[in-house]
Amino acid sequence: MNIKNKLLLLTLTLVSALSAMSVQAATSIKSVSQVFSQAIPTLPMTVNADSWYNLTMGYLGWTHQSNWGFVKLQKGKPVTITVTTEISGLHPALSVWYRVDKKTTGVAAQYMNEHQYSQFKDIYESDAKDTDTPDGKKLGKFQMNFVANGFDRDGMADVLPASYDQSPIIRLLDGDEGKVSVTFLPKESGVYQFVVGAINPGPGLSTDMMMQYPVTTTVIFPH
Repeated sequence: MNIKNKLLLLTLTLVSALSAMSVQAATSIKSVSQVFSQAIPTLPMTVNADSWYNLTMGYLGWTHQSNWGFVKLQKGKPVTITVTTEISGLHPALSVWYRVDKKTTGVAAQYMNEHQYSQFKDIYESDAKDTDTPDGKKLGKFQMNFVANGFDRDGMADVLPASYDQSPIIRLLDGDEGKVSVTFLPKESGVYQFVVGAINPGPGLSTDMMMQYPVTTTVIFPH
């Protein structure tokens, strides 16, 4: 092979590699997603006991061991999301994002960028594709703007271990163990995506990834 052909082959290889790098991964969460509306404001969910904040995963959440909600909201009208459980020692938690440019809460929107998630960061991928499908279905731009988070601090030890001070997560005390409520004011009208999980489980609760505990989630819409 002459030098010209070698340079051409090298160029094509680099272009192919850069193209592959520019396409970013996404994973479907449709199997662990629910769609909320004013007609259906309350739904049951199941979560792993440390799915929202896992000490063995860099203090991140588990995408598929959590549950996800999708809801359409109007800007400028306060909304509250409340998660409750009857399981002693289970501390529910949630994070909310605005899904930029999404018009529907259906399957086309039900994705996350990774198998883990930050509880408080914006998410952006310029050219996402569904890596769960053989053909790598292209999804295009994937953007989630962080809105709010919080977890049930009631019933935990007076002083939490330092491992729970690794990120800006909001500790909520309302005297009601097993419940978390987060109120926010949507800045944009459109689709909002929220994750429901749990954190710092009490004694006797399993953190096995296959063990799921029931919670009830309610979206309180403005009147």
